[in-house]
Amino acid sequence: MQQRILVAIVLGSTSDFETLKTSGAFQALETCDVPYDVSVVSAHRNPEERESHCADMRRRGALAFVAGAGMAAHLPGAICAQFGGLVPVFGVPLDDDAVPAMQAMPGSRPVHVQSKGKAGFLNAVIGALQFVSLTDPHVAGQFGQYMHDSNKQPIYGKAAIEEALAKAKKKEA
Repeated sequence: MQQRILVAIVLGSTSDFETLKTSGAFQALETCDVPYDVSVVSAHRNPEERESHCADMRRRGALAFVAGAGMAAHLPGAICAQFGGLVPVFGVPLDDDAVPAMQAMPGSRPVHVQSKGKAGFLNAVIGALQFVSLTDPHVAGQFGQYMHDSNKQPIYGKAAIEEALAKAKKKEA
């Protein structure tokens, strides 16, 4: 029996993995005890494999998809269309060309487009966790704690900013 998953992450190319790996997305999923799967399946080079893989993810319990793609960026839209818009798909553009491509979905086939790159992957996973937490009380508790803890993190490095400001003031004096 295959392991149940709740979030499926699908990349259009192996070159996208480094951005995902360093985004904090895996840490968010693991902190919230959410089983996930990561795969690389091209929307263009092997559409049958993408369709089969995504159907398998749904059979295994995937409640949301995170799809990262560059260039033409059809992967998130192809996944959304496969499920008739009934499954949330969070699209992560990996280059400038991908942004308008992901935003150009027709009505009733939404792709929840995130910012580019690392922040996009993290925000896409947070969006998926928001959705999953609505149906799973354990995930809801873990996710609430994760978000609470993430609000305590110094995003811009407060000490470094204060040091830079102090140096700037000394130069002015």
